[in-house]
Order: sequence, then C-alpha cells, then structure tokens
Amino acid sequence: MVESGWPSYVVTSWNGIAAPVGTPRAIIDRLNSEIDAVLKLPEVQDRFRQLGMEAAGSTPEEMSERLKTDVGRWREVIGRLGLRP
Repeated sequence: MVESGWPSYVVTSWNGIAAPVGTPRAIIDRLNSEIDAVLKLPEVQDRFRQLGMEAAGSTPEEMSERLKTDVGRWREVIGRLGLRP
C-alpha cells in the first residue's frame, strides 16, 4: 500500500455473524454471549492462532460501527480509483 501512495493505510480482515433484520434484541444478546464464550475457549483460541488469526468477540454495536467504518474506507478507495460496480 505504501508503494501505491497510501503510506498510512491499514487493512485488516475480520469475520462477523449477522442476524436477519427484526431479530429480537434478546436473541441477538444471547447469540452474542454464546459466541463470545466459545471464542474465549483455549482450544478455540489455539486453533485460530494455528490459522494465523486472532479470535475476539465484540458487541453488536461495535460490529455495526466497524462495518460502517470499513464501508466508508473502501468507498473512498473505490472513488479515488474511479472504479465502477
């Protein structure tokens, strides 16, 4: 990225789980809690490390903000490059 004129640009990947619009908040909270508990298990952490990844949970609000930030970041890159869908 530095050689392409983006010296301070940081690109990271992430994975997330989404639920359909309208899913009750209680279900979202339960899913988030259970997934977070699994991600904290030592054997799950070890497996992700073997794959060169870091497993960490977040809140639905943090994930939503991450998505908004990344969409904005990539929109800027796409615009600067003049790409069309």
